[in-house]
Amino acid sequence: MSISGCVLSYIDTGNGQKRRKAYRKRAFASAFIFAFPAIVNILMLDISAKICYIYINERFRSGIVFISHFRKDKLMKKVLSILIATLLVLFIVIPVTAADVVELTLDGNGYITGIKATTNQSSYTIPYNKEKVRGIAPDCSFSGSIGTLYIPLGISLSSNALSGCTSSNVVIESGRSSLPSKLFYGNTHVVTISIPDSVASIGTACFSGCSKLISVSIPSEISEIPDNCFSGCSSLSGISIPSGVIKVGSSAFSGCANITTIDFSTNLKEIGDNAFADCLKLAQITTNRTVTFPTVTVIGSQAFYGTAINTLIIPDTVTTIGKGAFADCKQLTEVYIGDKVTDIPNSCFNRCESLYKVTFGKKVTRIGEYAFSYALSNDRYDADIILPANVTTIEKSAFEGCIGIATLSVYNSSCKINSNAFYRCSRFTMKGYNGSTAETFAKTASNVTFTSLTGGSTGDEEKYDDLRYTIIGGKVHITAYVGSGNDKVVVPAKIGGKDVTAIDANAFLRCDAVTVILPESIESISERAFAGCSKLRTIVILDKCRSIDSTAFNDTTSLTIRGLRNSYAQMYASDKNIAFSALSDSEYKCLSGTHGETRTDRKEATCKEEGYERTICTVCGEVIKETKLPKPTSHTYETKTVAPTCTEKGYTLHTCKSCGDNYKDNETAALGHKWGEWYTLVKPTYTSAGTKTRHCTNSGCDESQTEVIPALTLNSFDEILEGMETEFEVITRYSDGETVKLFSGFDEKTDCSRYSDLFDPQYNIKLLGSNGFTKTSGYIATGDRFVLLDADGKIIDTLTVVVIGDVTGDGRVNAADYIAQRRVILGITNLSIASQTAADVNGNGKIQANDYIKLRRYILGMIDTLK
Repeated sequence: MSISGCVLSYIDTGNGQKRRKAYRKRAFASAFIFAFPAIVNILMLDISAKICYIYINERFRSGIVFISHFRKDKLMKKVLSILIATLLVLFIVIPVTAADVVELTLDGNGYITGIKATTNQSSYTIPYNKEKVRGIAPDCSFSGSIGTLYIPLGISLSSNALSGCTSSNVVIESGRSSLPSKLFYGNTHVVTISIPDSVASIGTACFSGCSKLISVSIPSEISEIPDNCFSGCSSLSGISIPSGVIKVGSSAFSGCANITTIDFSTNLKEIGDNAFADCLKLAQITTNRTVTFPTVTVIGSQAFYGTAINTLIIPDTVTTIGKGAFADCKQLTEVYIGDKVTDIPNSCFNRCESLYKVTFGKKVTRIGEYAFSYALSNDRYDADIILPANVTTIEKSAFEGCIGIATLSVYNSSCKINSNAFYRCSRFTMKGYNGSTAETFAKTASNVTFTSLTGGSTGDEEKYDDLRYTIIGGKVHITAYVGSGNDKVVVPAKIGGKDVTAIDANAFLRCDAVTVILPESIESISERAFAGCSKLRTIVILDKCRSIDSTAFNDTTSLTIRGLRNSYAQMYASDKNIAFSALSDSEYKCLSGTHGETRTDRKEATCKEEGYERTICTVCGEVIKETKLPKPTSHTYETKTVAPTCTEKGYTLHTCKSCGDNYKDNETAALGHKWGEWYTLVKPTYTSAGTKTRHCTNSGCDESQTEVIPALTLNSFDEILEGMETEFEVITRYSDGETVKLFSGFDEKTDCSRYSDLFDPQYNIKLLGSNGFTKTSGYIATGDRFVLLDADGKIIDTLTVVVIGDVTGDGRVNAADYIAQRRVILGITNLSIASQTAADVNGNGKIQANDYIKLRRYILGMIDTLK
């Protein structure tokens, strides 16, 4: 049926000229009656159209409107045209534009199983409604384009809930305390994830396989990064581990191939197996390429397998290292092992092909199988390895393929050396004691030359400030400098009363010092001792040094050697084209121990400690001579009586007038507090606790006690509304076995700020929008919720808002509500309990035609209120 058909159904034959004015007055109602069935027919609602025709024929059988008069009256024709056009917009255009752009599919428990964006969305907030939408189900399907997905606090998250999320950005609202395991597992779309600081625990593999994830901040409350948490996040480039983290779990960051930098927690204790395995670009931990773990005690198996770390310092806190912990680190050049490590496990540094310098802690007892196989093979620097006296076992293939070893010193005469320990090594020199197992091994191996150790050294390296040293033949050899950030390094002339005579091979290799001063006692500087020190500008070498290896200063730039004129140091500098600067007489005297002018400093002795008298060089500040001043043989005491207080005992105090030494006797018991009455400092409210205090009444005591007064409590909105004179009404409904309390009485277009006028501000009440977030602007709308909170922010009771006539929940009553109401009457759609109540404008508990008529009359301005 067409519009013209509808109009022709109501032709009548009366005296048009006489009755025209009367008909004009009823034109609006009659035009609507003509237009409505045709529009319904256009919308393919044939059955409903028939119902409308029956209603119209019954209602207007006598003929209210006459088309013949419309034909003769131009004004009436215009009115009819405008009304029909308006109705077409209301019934066809508005439903299309108001259609949902994101469709949710729910299971029977209110969990979302599918999210579909029918049009591209820059952002979308998942609506939270405890009656309908409770959470996101495992393996929820996502389709369409949503740029940023917001997840409010009330939405429950399941394992794998966001694995298929197609959004680039995900924002999780603050207040959530944990994230489940595998939440984003295998996601290939998410680029950034915003995790609130309120999260204190994260489930295993939570972000595993998020191949496009480039940015994520770990909350400060986290104490453990769980197993596989970020494994396979190949686009992550950097990560900061908060100070509260004490453990990084197994494979937590494995396969994060683009991570270059990690800022470690200052309290980290344990690094799990494979924690950073295959982080191929990981070269920096904190601020430089020197990797150290100042608080770590356990490093798991293959923890840093295949990373790009360059220099490794294992501190004295580490007690355990797992198998293959640093295997295949192809850029690793230097390793320093702390003094609590006893075992170098199997394959620990396997295939670290650039490694050329290893310094063992003095408690190492075992070198495991393949521990350094194919590692010490750098063809640029020969490696000189010292195994301390505690090393008792060198296992099979421990140094297999280490073609870079030049010398290896074994200081344990009975060390067990496996016959294949040095398989496929180039020829090298093994040093050991005569008659030792090292000598026996060397004489039977085709690629080893034996040289005898002398001087009774143990090979144990000791520490002195930033220097490592060993004692050979009663003389100190500097074996390594492990400091950093020091512009000036002064090597002492004596350590432990013994002369420092040698700088051993690689000792200062690639150090960052600018100036190094060697003492007069130095006699030799070995191969590559200062090689690669790009920042080194000045080194002082005095007259006793008669041996400097030709490679000692390889790859240094802008270096100047300072020494005496015509000395060995000057000749060496000239031969190697290194700049030389002669020391002045006063400089040389000071450096060689012969000082000029001096001054005297004196500190008097006390009963507790000795004093001293020091002679100090005024040129260089060195202490030339120190004379100890002995302590007095006895004390001179003064006596003072100390009265007891509420908390402290009384006593007699005896104090030495000279040194302050003291002792107590004649003790008496403490008095104990005598508390007064409590009085309130801060009264408790419904949003915060109060405080009360009381004071000790004993003379001279200023102590007080303060206690918390619990916040005032409410059980429901009923206690607030009881006795209030208000036009608002609480209606109780039941839905899906739950009780829903509806709050009715608001007019349309009521600004949401007005709710503060309704409730006393002492109550902790918030207005939440239908999306679950706090509502601070716009209109109070059907489906909004007033929530009553306790002092901890937990929800005590809820009132769901009903604005009569606001069926769509936008706070306004307009044609969209009219359409929604019509669709319910026709059985096309269902509404929430709140929207149903809003649609029941006459309040009889049913949504019927008379509700429809009353709402229409309100929209057309025929009535002023729906109340």
